[in-house]
Amino acid sequence: MAINQDWVQLTDNSKRRIAQILDGSMLVELAFEHPVDENSTIATHKHFHEQITYIKKGTFKFLIIHENGEQEERIVHEGDTLALRSNVEHGCIPLAENSIFMDFFNPIRVDLL
Repeated sequence: MAINQDWVQLTDNSKRRIAQILDGSMLVELAFEHPVDENSTIATHKHFHEQITYIKKGTFKFLIIHENGEQEERIVHEGDTLALRSNVEHGCIPLAENSIFMDFFNPIRVDLL
């Protein structure tokens, strides 16, 4: 089932589109126009969905908070991936102009539809 929805503006710096939905999984693309200062606070969230992120363009700084409370900062670049298990708290900021990543979620994130 091809989706390729139109872009939805989230903030003055970010937009999102649902690229594909198939058999209980989905692919979402997020784009950021401008970098953010790397010392900025990273807002985090968590969800029960498993997530694999692919960095399509640019650079991001991810904050991952593990179940034991350990905080991990990870810088990822174009072509890198990272995987997040269910209910792992995480967030990111873009560190380069026109940075884009793709998120694969299983199951579908109904809250994004």
